[in-house]
Amino acid sequence: MEEMKQTRLNLTTYAKLLGRTHPRVIRSDAELHYFTRELLRLDEIENPCPEERALAELLTTLIEQYEAQHYAVGEPTPVETIKFLLEQRGLSAKDLWVIIGSKSHTSEIMNEKRSIGIPTAAKLGAFFHVSPTMFIQWKAERKVAGQRKTLSIPSARRGGSQPRAEFTTN
Repeated sequence: MEEMKQTRLNLTTYAKLLGRTHPRVIRSDAELHYFTRELLRLDEIENPCPEERALAELLTTLIEQYEAQHYAVGEPTPVETIKFLLEQRGLSAKDLWVIIGSKSHTSEIMNEKRSIGIPTAAKLGAFFHVSPTMFIQWKAERKVAGQRKTLSIPSARRGGSQPRAEFTTN
């Protein structure tokens, strides 16, 4: 385990820096802009003192927290992944008919009316040269009443619709 290096701060110097920047929980884009400018200013200092490094670390934490709450980018869905990969390769959903097995199944998947089973995910992974897990939607649901937890995963059965197997724990 890596040891944390503790540096003694000059409290007078640090207090002056805090008094000038007034770091606090960021509540607006205007505050985000202000604290980002302050962080960039600190970043331009060639040899920052320990107090400036501590303030930069504090501002980084505040900025990251605000951005995570207001500008979070979630994981793409399997269909979004397919659309992106098709676009990057100059292909269309029609090019997947042979991979998926039929025009109707391809249409159902692309319109999110059919989930992608493990065999289809494996075929898509091989076709696009990526991990098949990019095409599997793992969905966990938690119900508060009775602490029931449900995990749904696509069935690996061939043919027909893609039913989901459910595992429940209490």
